[in-house]
Amino acid sequence: MHPPHLLLFPLLLLSLALAPLPILANPLPIPFSLSSPLLSPLPLTTTTIHQFPLATWAENLAVRSNGQILTTLLSAPELYQIDPFSSAPDAAVLVHRFPNASGLLGIAEGQPDVFYVIAGSFSLRTFITTPSSYAVWKVDVRDFSPPARPASVEKITDLPDSGMANGMVLLDPRAGLLLIADSSRGIVWRVDVTTGDAKIVIDDPLMKPTTSPPIGVNGLRIYHRMLYFTNSNAATLNRIPIHADGTPAGRAEVISSEIPGDDFVLDGKGNAFVAELNDQLGFVPRRGGNQTVLVGLKGPTAVQWGRSEVDRERGSLYVSTNGGAAAYLSGNFSGVLGGAVIRVDAGSGWGY
Repeated sequence: MHPPHLLLFPLLLLSLALAPLPILANPLPIPFSLSSPLLSPLPLTTTTIHQFPLATWAENLAVRSNGQILTTLLSAPELYQIDPFSSAPDAAVLVHRFPNASGLLGIAEGQPDVFYVIAGSFSLRTFITTPSSYAVWKVDVRDFSPPARPASVEKITDLPDSGMANGMVLLDPRAGLLLIADSSRGIVWRVDVTTGDAKIVIDDPLMKPTTSPPIGVNGLRIYHRMLYFTNSNAATLNRIPIHADGTPAGRAEVISSEIPGDDFVLDGKGNAFVAELNDQLGFVPRRGGNQTVLVGLKGPTAVQWGRSEVDRERGSLYVSTNGGAAAYLSGNFSGVLGGAVIRVDAGSGWGY
C-alpha cells in the first residue's frame, strides 16, 4: 500500500464545501478537513525523547497537565514518568511496579493528575493473552515527587471475565465511568471507578477479531457522542454513536480501511492520528477516507498530544513505540532498539 500524496485541488475543495461526501471505506483521499491548518512538510519531524533498554515495549502513554509523560510498559508491569524537557539519561522515573501482572496496557486520566491503568498478563513471545488476569488500578500523582513522595496507587477492580483489556478512554468524569476495549473478545466494558462495577456495554460486529492472534477493538476515543475505535485485525478505523452511559445509539461504521491501527488520538476537530502496526503514523480526516502517512516509526503503539505551551506551538504529538514487534516473537533483538517515546511535530495550529 502506497501512502497517498498531500495534493489539494481547488475544484475538489469547492465541491466538498458545497456537497460533503458520505463516509465510505475508501473514498477519494482528503489529507485534512477544510477547517484544519496545514500539516508541516512530510515526513514530519521526529525527536527521540527517551530510549528504553533493549526488549522494552512501551505500550501506551498519557500526558500530565505539567507536560510530563506517563508511559506504560507491556514488557514489564511498570509505569514510568518521562520528562520531555530533559536530555538526561535518568529522565525516566519509575512511578510504580504493579503486582500479579506481566505488563501494563491502557491509561486514561480521570481527574487532573489522577490516572487509571490496566494491568494484566500478555505474552510477547506468543502474543497470547491470559484471560481474567486483567485489573484496573488508580494512580494519583498529584503529590508525586520521587523519591520522597511516591504516587498513591490502589486497585479499583479485577476484570474476571475479560479476555484482553487493552485501550481505555474516560466516558464521564463526574460519574467516574471508563470504557475499556476487550481486544480478544471484541467488546467494550464500562467500569465505574467508584463502585468497581464492570459491565459489557457494546458488542458490535466491527469490533470482533478476524484472525490470530485475536486483537480486534483496540484504541478508543470519544468525540461528540461518537466512540471511535481501531480494529487491529481488520485494519479499520471505525465509529459508533453512543448514549451518555456508553451504550450504543446505533451501529458502528467503518470510516477508514487498510489502516492497521493500535492506539490513536483525535484533534479538536475530530481528525485522527493513528499509531499503526506497519511501522508508521497515519492521519485520517474527520470525514473518513484514505489515510495520509505522516512519518515512519519503528513499532508505534500509542499517540497523545503534548500539553505544554511549546507543545501547542509546535503541534507536538508524543508516540510510544515497542522498537519492532517481530523481535519479541523471534527473541532476536540484534540490530533493533528498545521501545521509546518520540515527539512528532505536526505543525502550528494542530492539537486537541
